[in-house]
Amino acid sequence: MSILDLDDLIERVQISLGTSASLFQEAELEFCCEQAVLELGTSFPIEKSALQLWIIERAKRHSLDILRIQSAHRFKYKQLSLNDRFNHYNTLIQDMDTKFENALNTDPDLLNIPFSGVMGFYIRNGFVYDKFGNSMEHMFANKD
Repeated sequence: MSILDLDDLIERVQISLGTSASLFQEAELEFCCEQAVLELGTSFPIEKSALQLWIIERAKRHSLDILRIQSAHRFKYKQLSLNDRFNHYNTLIQDMDTKFENALNTDPDLLNIPFSGVMGFYIRNGFVYDKFGNSMEHMFANKD
């Protein structure tokens, strides 16, 4: 079964997020799904099963990033810390990114995806940074 359109993808991501899907507004999930489509450089319908799996995983990853950003601004209140929540989201996202990076190197369905467009990277003037401003040049050293 293929992913027919953006609405179909949003529905699948909501299912995969379980009860956490209720933490998102419709526009946020739509944004996450659109980001995944752009990131993988694909269009609808999505027929290949590996690409279906990864587009859902990347949309979930972008969803968790929204939760991470929402948690980042919170602070300690009377010995209660929400830092654990932030750290859990951060760990989940790092794990998802690692799995996706490995798949980019091994999965035939993902071999044609330009690495510079995925995982929140941007390239300017020969320097590569992630969305937090950290140098990512080491990740591109093996791609040449």
